[in-house]
Amino acid sequence: MEPYTDAQLVADLKIGSEWAFTQLYNRYYKRLHIEANYVLKDAEEAADVVHDVLIVIWNRRDKLADNLHLKSYLATCVRNKCMDRIRRSVVKERNVHQYMSLKELTTCINPMERKELSLQLATAINALPVAQRTVFEMSYMEDKTQREIVAEKNLSLQTVKNQMSTTLRILRKKLKSSRDL
Repeated sequence: MEPYTDAQLVADLKIGSEWAFTQLYNRYYKRLHIEANYVLKDAEEAADVVHDVLIVIWNRRDKLADNLHLKSYLATCVRNKCMDRIRRSVVKERNVHQYMSLKELTTCINPMERKELSLQLATAINALPVAQRTVFEMSYMEDKTQREIVAEKNLSLQTVKNQMSTTLRILRKKLKSSRDL
C-alpha cells in the first residue's frame, strides 16, 4: 500500500476525515515538537504550541489551500506560534518589572499619599472618553490581551494600540502634573 501524500491528506482533511488528521499528527508531531522545543527551550510549552497549531489546522481545515505544502505550512505555523509565545512572555516580564517598580515606589509612600495617588488615578481614569476607558480597563483591570480586546469590542488592532498609547500618555501627564503641585 502506497503512503498517503500530503496533498491527499489535505484533501481528506478538508472533508473532515479524522483518519487524515491522525495521519497528519503521526507524520509531523515529532518534527514540529523538536522545532518548537528548539525555539522555546521548554518541552511542555513546545508540546502546547504544537497541539495549538494542530487544533487550529483542524478547526480551519475547510479553508486549507488545495496546493498546500503541508510540511512547510506546519513548520511556519509552529514558528509563528512560538514567536507569539515569546513576545507574550517578554511583555508579561516587562509588566511584572514595571509592577514591581511601582510596588516599591508605593511602599515608600505614606498611607495618606497613597490614598491621594489612588484617588488621582481613579479621577484621571474616569475623565477618559468611554472608549479609551473601556479598552484601558479591559487591558489593565481584566488582564486581557490586545487581541482579546479586538475580538470582544470588534475594533481593529491598530485602534486598540492607539487608544492604549493615548490613554497611557494622558494618565502619565495628569498624574505628573498633579504630583508636581
